[in-house]
This record gives sequence, structure tokens and C-alpha cells, in this order.
Amino acid sequence: MMSIKDEIKQAIKVTVQKEIQKLKSSVPRDVPSVVTAISGDKYKVNIDGVDYWIKDGIGLGLTVGMGVWVHVPNGKLGNAYICAKR
Repeated sequence: MMSIKDEIKQAIKVTVQKEIQKLKSSVPRDVPSVVTAISGDKYKVNIDGVDYWIKDGIGLGLTVGMGVWVHVPNGKLGNAYICAKR
């Protein structure tokens, strides 16, 4: 059984972790990845262990196996695009 002191510490820890996660998800970031497949004008890349189909934002002429930087504006992967070769 946890003491009141330990329960308060745990509640604070959980609250802080949730707030940090919110901040991380709203900050723009550039993520390194690799093109693993191509379908039409979309490229399959893996970000944080999940595959996404995204567009080449600047016409780089990418191929499968090529390292790229993916820009994730405002932390929203639905708006992500490839912004550079690595």
C-alpha cells in the first residue's frame, strides 16, 4: 500500500509526463527516415515505428532506400512532408 506522500509524487509524475507529451506533439520537428516504397506521388517512410505515406515537399526525385528528412509541422503527422535528402 502506497503512502499519501508516494501517491502525491506519483500523481505529479503522471501529470508532468502528460504535459511533456502534449508539448512534444505540438512542436514542429524534422525526423530522419528512409524511403521504403513508392506509390504514385507518395513515399512510404517510418516515423517513430509507424509507416506513413507522405509527399515529397520539394521535388527531390526520391528512390527506395534513400535517406530523407521528414518535416512534421506542428507535430501533426498528417501534415508531414519530405523536406530534404539525408
